[in-house]
Amino acid sequence: MRYQAERKDGRTHESLKNGSVKARRHAGRMGVGVVHLPEALSQAAFNTLKDYPEKSLLGDANKLSSYIWSRHAPLEKDEYHHKIRDVEDTIKEQEMVDPSSPHVGEELRGRLLESRKSKVITKMKKDVYHWKPIEYNGYRAAMYVAGRLAPDYASLYRIMAEVKKRDPHFSPLTLLDFGSGVGTSMW
Repeated sequence: MRYQAERKDGRTHESLKNGSVKARRHAGRMGVGVVHLPEALSQAAFNTLKDYPEKSLLGDANKLSSYIWSRHAPLEKDEYHHKIRDVEDTIKEQEMVDPSSPHVGEELRGRLLESRKSKVITKMKKDVYHWKPIEYNGYRAAMYVAGRLAPDYASLYRIMAEVKKRDPHFSPLTLLDFGSGVGTSMW
């Protein structure tokens, strides 16, 4: 392949350095240009979505797409417990009275510990993303199709085009896209 040959002998680097080739034109560039949905896929999406009111569907699709884009992965249990300990330690450092001190009465100790627990919960709610699964019904699935079909297709198309450029014999038999985000497709 041209890309591998130039990469091995360093001609691309020299060409870029001396200005004979611009960065957007060098041999290692993998761009595929504008990606359009195949007509059959576009028609199937249209037929699926035609029963929904267009204006509200597009507005809701944009909201869902933004929500999906801004989501964070949930913390692992170990990470979550470590975060709780860190928050609790920070709050302990700020306390004026130590509830474990022998000079503190039982009633005051209980109130101080309850106050600490409340502060930890409040801080955790503020600092830790509360992940929850998206429950898809018919309308929410239509929102997903309206908002994510084209960008998800374009992303997968670009990935497959890059793999095909690197390995011309690559030919996946099937592809499964089971989510939205990095690493949610298999072939």
